[in-house]
Amino acid sequence: MERSECLFSNSFLSCFSSFNLVPYAAAISSMASVVDQILNRHHNSVLWFLEHDHLYTAGASANSSDLIANPQAPIFTTDRGGKYTYHGPGQLIVYMMLDLKALYHNQPDIKKFVSDMCEWLIASLKEVGAHCITDEENIGIWCFDETQNKKKIASIGLKLKKWVTYHGVAINISPDLSKFNFIKPCGLSSHSISSLEALGHNIDISKLRSILIKNFLIMFNIND
Repeated sequence: MERSECLFSNSFLSCFSSFNLVPYAAAISSMASVVDQILNRHHNSVLWFLEHDHLYTAGASANSSDLIANPQAPIFTTDRGGKYTYHGPGQLIVYMMLDLKALYHNQPDIKKFVSDMCEWLIASLKEVGAHCITDEENIGIWCFDETQNKKKIASIGLKLKKWVTYHGVAINISPDLSKFNFIKPCGLSSHSISSLEALGHNIDISKLRSILIKNFLIMFNIND
């Protein structure tokens, strides 16, 4: 997590933010290193906030038929759950390297964690005026547009190593939505993808980042 600033730290959790676009390969390398350090009790859990340059990732269940056209951008194969997605400027990534045994007091539960994650995201987005929901059939966070059609504005993709999570969530604040047209994002039509900006919510990334940290500490009862 080079060239990042620590925004919060205690015995359980540190929150870092990178203010330049982070190369994807470097992010994956850093995540792997931190996960191993957590497993060896040499590092506390981490939330890492960042943005990537234009790129695509293919998750563990990606299907080649979901790549509609050559996107003229790098495509990375990754071990996270899910299918194809796009990352780029204007999209806030939160990589989550979390010791679920410590988080849930030796009763780790990945389904509960994903549910708690969604609740955390919905509560945080509500504070900036975006009223969001989950979808029983499609994991992620959704909002309604002006015609009451559901639009996905945040994707979740995780991997677990001995009860330590990595990868995380991507929140569409103001990315170039045309980049989703080259794929079926998460196996869906690109028309089902939107952003907070496109839905009329002008949100400062740094403000949302602060709200996410505050609410994460509250949600999981992490004391200063």
